[in-house]
Amino acid sequence: MWFFCARLVTSVIARNLPTVCKKNNRLSFMKNFMTKPKTSLHTQPLHSQKFATLFQQHGFHTSSRRPVPPVLLILLKPIAKFSAVLTGRGIRKWFQALSPNERKKVLTKLRRYWYIPAGLVSILSASGVVYYVSHLEDTPVTGRRRFVALTHEQIIKIAQAEANMLKEQFKDKLYPINSIEAYRVLDVAERLLRANPELSQMKFDKWNVYVIKDPMVNACVLPTGDMFVFNGILEIANTQDQLAIILGHEMAHAVLEHGVEELSLASLVDVLVIFSLAALWCIIPSDGIAVITHWFYNKVIKLLTHMPHSRKVEKEADCVGLMFAAKACFDVRAGSLLWNKMSLHEKISSGGDDTLPEFMSTHPDSLQRAEHLDFLLPQAEKWRNENQCPMLPKNDPREAIKLLSILVDNQIAATKAGQDLRKVSLQPGAAKAS
Repeated sequence: MWFFCARLVTSVIARNLPTVCKKNNRLSFMKNFMTKPKTSLHTQPLHSQKFATLFQQHGFHTSSRRPVPPVLLILLKPIAKFSAVLTGRGIRKWFQALSPNERKKVLTKLRRYWYIPAGLVSILSASGVVYYVSHLEDTPVTGRRRFVALTHEQIIKIAQAEANMLKEQFKDKLYPINSIEAYRVLDVAERLLRANPELSQMKFDKWNVYVIKDPMVNACVLPTGDMFVFNGILEIANTQDQLAIILGHEMAHAVLEHGVEELSLASLVDVLVIFSLAALWCIIPSDGIAVITHWFYNKVIKLLTHMPHSRKVEKEADCVGLMFAAKACFDVRAGSLLWNKMSLHEKISSGGDDTLPEFMSTHPDSLQRAEHLDFLLPQAEKWRNENQCPMLPKNDPREAIKLLSILVDNQIAATKAGQDLRKVSLQPGAAKAS
């Protein structure tokens, strides 16, 4: 649910309080940091009305490595895979065209000089290991070791192109700057930025906030400082506490640099896949079987590498996002409520039918995310106490989910039965029946 932006695709700082300024149809967050005299966080003019889709964000990596143009990287991947297929198929066709005696001679030479291909494989494997180890680094905030192959410049170019595309696509759907929706987002963003110092480590000087009138249930924060929030997600996260969980999650993706991590993993897997495809098309005896095996192989790779990793970084962003919201003194119990509501939204969207199992999804199950955030509540309350936040209200917002769940179940049952609950009237005396 949470990826409208390409999956291309964190920590916190407490500094001086930002102030909201209105000038030339633009809202500006002015924020002083210890290391920087003043950093301005701006929102672009907001012109239309609502917003909707949680985009997955992308982090970035600084390095002295020479960046390759992103367009070239995008073009090279399919070309390399296609070349691997043609190479493997060409070797198979060449070998099948040989006479039995010629095949024996080839196999005899391979057995005699086995050390040559074995040596080449060993050299390539050793080089790959060295490359992998030399590109390991610690994830900001959490300290988790991960592989990062792309440079900061490459990621920024990709993210900037994505930001420009979204701005162009939704330029006529932006909420007015004086709208309630715009101020809701700006208020939550201001509190998160004020309370979390790690957000100042981002490699830009200002935040640009775009609140979009669109029913998509989504939002995203790009490493360029562009934040896109859609009306669909605002309708589900209908309180500031719930919205803080969403924005905290998206900001966490950006600070943790999950975008560059996923792109790096995809590049690494692609290299392994290229060699595997060449071997597959070389060994499989016919093109038809090779095509089916190729398709199945791609699905298996996706299930075993990309999807598990995507679910892992989502859970990490949930945890760090909860920390951001806690340090900004939001009611952290809203996280569990939000993901329970998200589960109900998914249930309504599917008409009550079973959804895909979690292992076939890029995101954890919504109910499991709610349970995970509940599990983290003791730690979240410690973060609140460390920042001298007021005590949580006695009324637990999670209690509302019980009634919502009943209403959703009734609505789905009525829809399947062809009934419209809006037309159901209470009969005389029915209120007294029990």
